[in-house]
Amino acid sequence: MDSLPTELLCLVLQELKDFQDLSSVIKASPSCFRAFAGSRRIILSSIFKNMILPGALHHALALVHIPSPPDGEKFPYFRDLDCFLHRYFQEGSLEFPTELSMVTCISFSRLAGQISRSVDAYFDDAMESLGIANQSSPQGCMPLSSIERTRLQRAFLRFELYCRVYPEDFSTRCSSHAPGLTQWSKFVKRMEPWEPSENCEMGHADDSGERMCYLENLNPVDLGLFSESRKSDANGFISYMASLGLGFMDKLITADDHERKDLIRRHAPRARHFLPEALGYSAGGRPAAATPAGGFTDDINRPKLGWFRYKCSDWDRHLPAKTDGRFSGITRFPIRTMGCVFWDAGRICCPAVDEAFREANGMDMQEVRELYSREYRPTPEERLKGVQIPESQLGRIIREYGSINDMIDDH
Repeated sequence: MDSLPTELLCLVLQELKDFQDLSSVIKASPSCFRAFAGSRRIILSSIFKNMILPGALHHALALVHIPSPPDGEKFPYFRDLDCFLHRYFQEGSLEFPTELSMVTCISFSRLAGQISRSVDAYFDDAMESLGIANQSSPQGCMPLSSIERTRLQRAFLRFELYCRVYPEDFSTRCSSHAPGLTQWSKFVKRMEPWEPSENCEMGHADDSGERMCYLENLNPVDLGLFSESRKSDANGFISYMASLGLGFMDKLITADDHERKDLIRRHAPRARHFLPEALGYSAGGRPAAATPAGGFTDDINRPKLGWFRYKCSDWDRHLPAKTDGRFSGITRFPIRTMGCVFWDAGRICCPAVDEAFREANGMDMQEVRELYSREYRPTPEERLKGVQIPESQLGRIIREYGSINDMIDDH
């Protein structure tokens, strides 16, 4: 390859699938490195576009435009974030940066890989929730279309952007860099009605004579994940871990059992203001989102048929992201797990798919709560009430399964 003209090498480099491949090639070939050095921006921008579908590219570019914190500061200034979000919500206003380090490029490559895996996993899980089998319903289980994949890519990219714009900050009362109301007014409120739904979518005495302990009144800090007193907070713990971004979630999913256990222990019990709290400000005073005239098209910038067909009414503007509280909208969770906002009209109109969504919409409230709200499930403390174990064993349980987020620096 070193014998090829520089112009041809540039074209070859522009066709690479990701930045990690580029890094390997320019390290191995001096000629490729010289070609890259002479056309850096063109090559980087071309590879960037190879990793992300065109309809999701704006949201990918946003990730490399997020303002950096000033020297000595942990977070960007709010005025800089406001300017950035103003540009973000104007489609087409973000261009590929003139300067982009290879470190940033490779980091984005990893993120693009995580998103690709997440899209495929989400599709598989949604089809399983729908109960669709290849043999029985080929139309419903047809491969992802380009538009469906673009919507899913966009949703994961926007979710990652939201995590980075509003990171955790335990020096504030809400434990976030911005409270839920600010997140709503500056970000969520500016989205189209269906888009937040795209984003929202784990005794007897011992012969030794050792002192025995009942598995009751568990310490709400060390064993908060298992205690009755904190089970209403469980969804907040999960929301907090999701708010750490796709990199953390990918690490959690791909870790072995021991690593996953320690990751959870380091990050629970914690909670903060995030997307569910922001969506809580959407109630009241909102205009109806009526079904558009003229039918539906599989357009990336228009709502999908599923969003209108399966929501309760025109006033059901956002599918809520919380499972607790009187107005949580928990009855909407079954259709959310099936991805109604992502699928093309052809998939939605498949009889088996439509039937599955309608059955999900008709589920009994108690059944929905048992499936989707941990607040209505018995905790380990409740299930083991009355059981006694040696005090030393309770200590071992705390050491091996209790929270360690105050003992280990996870940043």
